[in-house]
Amino acid sequence: MKHNKKTAFLSILLSFLLVLSLTACGQQEGPEPSGTPAPAAENTDEPAGTHTPVAENTGETAQAVPLISSVDLMSGITPADITSPDDMPAPAAAAVTDFSARLLQQTMDKSENLLLSPLSVLCALSVTANGAKGDTLTQMEQMTGLPTETLNQCIGTYMAASGSDGELHLANSVWLRDDPRLQVEPSFLQTVAQWYRAGVFKAPFDQNTLSDINSWISSRTDGMIPHMLDGISDDAMLYLINALSFDAEWESKYTKDQTLLLPFTDAGGNSHDVWFLCDEEHTYLEDENTTGFLKYYKNRNYAFAALLPDEDVPLDSYVASLSGDKISSLLAGRTFESVITHIPKFHQESSLNLVDPLKAMGVTDAFERSADFTAMASAPPLCISSVLHQTYLTLDQSGTKAGAATAVEMNSAGASTSSKPKEVYLDRPFVYMIIDCRCSIPIFIGTILNLE
Repeated sequence: MKHNKKTAFLSILLSFLLVLSLTACGQQEGPEPSGTPAPAAENTDEPAGTHTPVAENTGETAQAVPLISSVDLMSGITPADITSPDDMPAPAAAAVTDFSARLLQQTMDKSENLLLSPLSVLCALSVTANGAKGDTLTQMEQMTGLPTETLNQCIGTYMAASGSDGELHLANSVWLRDDPRLQVEPSFLQTVAQWYRAGVFKAPFDQNTLSDINSWISSRTDGMIPHMLDGISDDAMLYLINALSFDAEWESKYTKDQTLLLPFTDAGGNSHDVWFLCDEEHTYLEDENTTGFLKYYKNRNYAFAALLPDEDVPLDSYVASLSGDKISSLLAGRTFESVITHIPKFHQESSLNLVDPLKAMGVTDAFERSADFTAMASAPPLCISSVLHQTYLTLDQSGTKAGAATAVEMNSAGASTSSKPKEVYLDRPFVYMIIDCRCSIPIFIGTILNLE
């Protein structure tokens, strides 16, 4: 790892980009796309290029899709009860945390670092779920652990507050192929425009559209994800996209004297020197096989959470043991005592296709010809062809800056004291999170196995 000699180190986390591409899942007769959209109308979230906004982002509350699921994790809680992350009900926060743990388990590589943004993934998948019916919707709700109506409200609070703290920004957009075969349901567009403040655009899906989509993602992730899509397939009918950026300074920044070159032992047992940020924190985490700590960002809305498994516990085994309950219990059981910490400076990027992990988590129909997305479009038949996810993170003396984007392509066819400070040195593989302290849910979650 190269040492950045600047006193203020820019920390960038590009958390997550999920692209959901909806593909028509059957042979449909019909004319070719026109390639010439109507003149662009004014829109609050408009990219450059040739496209036609078809729904305005009003910011009003739309009627959520009725629940078509046997999932009942939110008994006694209605969406109207959730007005900000501060009052997100415990069952909802627990479901989001559990989804985060399961997604990490399904995507972890035993030899490579990994970074995910569960919030970005949930944004894209919940937009998609609003277009699903029947068994397709049931499977998606079982995977997220929340009824679509409740998930709309939970994420809607983040959309309403996006940018208000200057640290977390979210944006959503829906891109429709300008093709007479595509008959999109107006109620779906109204829902995503109002709950998710999504800009909705009709475009010819040519090279200009490809450039527009990549530019939209880049601008809303502060350039951390400059290029996500390499091309648009002939079968692609819709893209449902979330972009997320996070930029926060530490509550207590590190000085030059607190930056030390120390050994890090990687997953293969090899040791080499990397730059560590060394300080004393005051929030300690511990359970039967974990020690850790929280380091707060300015304003204390967010914190870096480190989870270090015992030395005799391999990181992959530790991740396999994680659950929403375990993470929630660790965070809820934090004690306020001195803990000497070492955090390695690191930069991380990940690029994934989440189709196989999502199938393993129980969503199967959505990717098959049997998919039911008729609440999104009455024609042609649609199914998910890819779920792309990209993330980027840099952590340094000043803080953390991160971004994430998700695109779905759909194609046709308690206080305590201690006489001696605790010590948690992240000098071997560990799990980390960026958490929203108001409801204790992970905005980002990742693993560090190796540092170079």
